[in-house]
Parts: sequence; C-alpha cells; structure tokens
Amino acid sequence: QKITAAGVGPKESAEAHYGLGLAQFQLKDYKKAIVSLSKIQELNSKSDKIPPALLLIARSFDRLSMKKEAQGFYQELVDKYPKSAEARKIKGRTGKTGG
Repeated sequence: QKITAAGVGPKESAEAHYGLGLAQFQLKDYKKAIVSLSKIQELNSKSDKIPPALLLIARSFDRLSMKKEAQGFYQELVDKYPKSAEARKIKGRTGKTGG
C-alpha cells in the first residue's frame, strides 16, 4: 500500500506510512509492517520517523525469526542515527552475532 493524495507532501506521507506500519506491527502483521515502514526513507529521507521505523523493521524481522535481517537493521540504526533514542535502546544488540 502506498499512501498518496493530492496536496499531501513527503513529510505527511512518511508519517502516514509510519502510523500504518506501527499499527500493523501492533497487530502482529510483521510482513506488512516491514513493507509500510520501508517506504518512509524513500518518501522523505530526512524524516524524523526513520529511526523508529528502522527499530520496528528490525523487531519485525526478529518476530519472524529472521535474525540476520533484523541485525542488519539494528546495525543501520546505530550507524546512521547513533544519537537517536532508538539507537540508545539497542546499543548492546549490535555486538552480538548469530541468534
């Protein structure tokens, strides 16, 4: 699903996708959450929703037992947004290897 409408800018579209992805995550529809949340960066590369989206994507992969994919998103979060609240939440995770 792509949320677009006349007069809706990239900031609003990114926020809408975050809201949708968060709802899907809470409903345990992790695959759809990953898709929705992944669109945020392409819609607005400066969105303040990117760090929380990366964290939710990583947690979604974790819930799907896709640890390698999850680890990649945790690492991206820490590398690209080291000062974010989300990165501070998971600092210890990125040093781990395997499941």
